[in-house]
Amino acid sequence: MSSLRILGIDPGSRRTGYALAEFRGGEIVALELGSWSLPARGRRSAALARLLGEVEAWLADRHPDVAAVEGLFQHRNVRSALALAEARGVVLAALGRAGIDVVEYAPAAIKKCVCGNGTAPKDQVRRALARTVPGLSRFPLADYPEDATDALAAAVCHRAHASFEGASVR
Repeated sequence: MSSLRILGIDPGSRRTGYALAEFRGGEIVALELGSWSLPARGRRSAALARLLGEVEAWLADRHPDVAAVEGLFQHRNVRSALALAEARGVVLAALGRAGIDVVEYAPAAIKKCVCGNGTAPKDQVRRALARTVPGLSRFPLADYPEDATDALAAAVCHRAHASFEGASVR
């Protein structure tokens, strides 16, 4: 049976959520949920370098087939938008170095795919994932940051789009 390992990524200025999911036939299996954090204090360049090292080490151990990354959304605060873009750039660079294809989805597209509502609140996304991802019960979602479940939603969204577009599963 062929499978596809999708890494979902929800970039953030202070915390980037990730979720590794495997799709075997029609079944979704959540393998890992978590987040990489950036310290609030200290040199930003050192924090970004640490993030790069953590992401690269993680990728070397897990070998996802593709990454589904939540795209940027409108920010009113330019400083926050720049901090988010820096962290996102570090993650994209790590994925590029590892040779992993990246597909980007708008936050509203991910929510619409998972919940049927592009403006769904985060708790609705969590509930929808709990219903549709059978293996998710071993991850007590309340113990994980919302960034991790948002990342899982990105992975689920990619699988739905890949199926719809007729993409082959390796």
